[in-house]
Amino acid sequence: MKHRLVPRRRQNRRRNVWAAAVIALAAGGLFLAGCGPGGAAGTPGSGAQAPGEEPAPASTAVRLVTDRQRYAPAEPMRLTVRNEGQEEIQLSGGLGGLRGWRLEGGAREPWAHGLMETAALVPVAPGASAELGPVPAPERPGRYLLQVTYFTGSGQGKAEATIEVTGR
Repeated sequence: MKHRLVPRRRQNRRRNVWAAAVIALAAGGLFLAGCGPGGAAGTPGSGAQAPGEEPAPASTAVRLVTDRQRYAPAEPMRLTVRNEGQEEIQLSGGLGGLRGWRLEGGAREPWAHGLMETAALVPVAPGASAELGPVPAPERPGRYLLQVTYFTGSGQGKAEATIEVTGR
């Protein structure tokens, strides 16, 4: 069997092309991860709202449940998403795209939890639950609306819970 030697320059060029392709794919994946669930502020999964953004209507088949109704500022909250529907849901990231609003009078002031989320989707089977967090309660006392985003085969939905943060 006769072996053909490839000049070193050509070997290095091939190696450089492969390295450039891997870097481009990785950079593209990071860019796309920032654009979907768990991405930039104001996108589903970011935990932050675009200025003036209002919460979406909640679903009745999927519920967001808190371990308590009242919290001290920055106290850890245990949140649970319960899938009481007939189909599997996918949460956007480990916190389900958790978003929040401070409710005062008729106004809603956006609240961001400040935690990092992944872009990975977390499956929750029908009849199952997924725990989120712990997430620190908001620093400012008041009434808050919390909301998570989930995806199904037929689209996306929202589940909500209301909590009270009391002074120390």
